Amino acid sequence: MRRFLMHFLSLLLSLNMISNVIGITPKELYKYAGPIAATETLVEYLYTDYPSMGPYDKIEAMEFTKELIDLFSKSSEDQNEVLAGFPSKYKVLPGKIKELRKIVKKEFAALSTEDREFLKTESTYLLYFLTVNPVIRLTEKRKKECEKKGLNDEEIDEEK
Repeated sequence: MRRFLMHFLSLLLSLNMISNVIGITPKELYKYAGPIAATETLVEYLYTDYPSMGPYDKIEAMEFTKELIDLFSKSSEDQNEVLAGFPSKYKVLPGKIKELRKIVKKEFAALSTEDREFLKTESTYLLYFLTVNPVIRLTEKRKKECEKKGLNDEEIDEEK
């Protein structure tokens, strides 16, 4: 879990560099989006936005979430091996990563030249897809919910 939290913190630090582009500060991201909630959001949004990920099945989604959390707690080398498609102990993740690579390939090709130059490779876009995108979505969603409820910072922390 410690490595998973470190991964999330390094994600927030890397988001610091692009916070002007996305319009959300890393402080806001941390305030509204915890690492486990961000992973759950990723799985939910993949099943919702990409039918090719397969029909939504609660048990499979829970296993996918659990495996992603475990993957994010591993070293960079271990993560890269799984993302590259090497055999692993995971049951659901390899098939989902394979499908994600297809999605990323199509979407990367459809990006503007400027966005492709910024991201550089499909692998970078895959990492963006798995980390940055769900955190941004979760932050925006939670921020709206908290504003609607009129919560103060302390109450927001309790809800996270």
